[in-house]
Amino acid sequence: MASSIKTRSARLFRSSAGIRKRAHDAKPRQSTLERAQQQMIRFTRSKANHSDAMVKSSDPATEPNSSLDDDSESHPPAGLGLLDLPQELREMVYAHFPGVAVIPINQDPATFLQPAISKTSRLIREEALNVFYSRKRFFLDLRGWKSSAYPSTWTPRRIFNEWVKAIGTSNATRIKHLGFFSHNFTANIQISTQKPPTLILKFRTLSHSKEVAEGIGAAYNFAIAARRAEQGLRLLLDKIEPQLDKNGGINVADMKKICRAIELIQPFLCTRPSLGWAGTTIPRDDMRMEDWPCAKPHVRNCGECGYLHMKSL
Repeated sequence: MASSIKTRSARLFRSSAGIRKRAHDAKPRQSTLERAQQQMIRFTRSKANHSDAMVKSSDPATEPNSSLDDDSESHPPAGLGLLDLPQELREMVYAHFPGVAVIPINQDPATFLQPAISKTSRLIREEALNVFYSRKRFFLDLRGWKSSAYPSTWTPRRIFNEWVKAIGTSNATRIKHLGFFSHNFTANIQISTQKPPTLILKFRTLSHSKEVAEGIGAAYNFAIAARRAEQGLRLLLDKIEPQLDKNGGINVADMKKICRAIELIQPFLCTRPSLGWAGTTIPRDDMRMEDWPCAKPHVRNCGECGYLHMKSL
């Protein structure tokens, strides 16, 4: 009988332990916002303790108050606001809006509006927009896809230009990461925070096609075209770079130039008909983009690059 009771007790204990373990495993992880709230409580508590200590040290007759309500330690005092936090904690809160690190400009613009928290006060707006534009990665898909929220006639570059125009120079200078995605390459540009600022280019090809248009010659291939395209883009960035410190960052006009240049690369690396088709070859190394051959004949007849308006080239 005793053995049976012990066996049932052991089973009950194991069952209870399993329930406790599952409950522990099911506890959600702390979010960034919750951690910031906890740090806010600790900061407020330490601030209050420091104030109490100052009062007590100034009045020797003051006795410690042992009747404090324990509940006051678990909740911040009434009236505590976001601006009572240190700036580094406020920035943790700002970084939570929106909760994504990469923002495709081609998607519905309603999904990446400026954070609502930026509309509460001038100081919060300044801080929140600085975090929003400097820490998010904005990228443009050059393959022709776009949200139905945009007019059907808008090309990717038109979408980009309208977006840059809408955010204005003050916010454009805050941006630190721009990315462009095409059929055969990606270009990521980072604006460094050092003084003077620099433009860091990461150019990566997504194709290794060996098919070359008739009449181009065996000496020309995709690797050569990609290298020369990257060199041309680098030369353009080198012209923009000296103005970054003067302008406080990259401005609207320079962002439009970069988008225009990257869009121009697309037909020169297009392999849908064949590389170099319709004269889209880059003749030599370290050649400025304005000296490249005209790409209009290629764009006019290529199904992959044809979404571009002729007037945009």
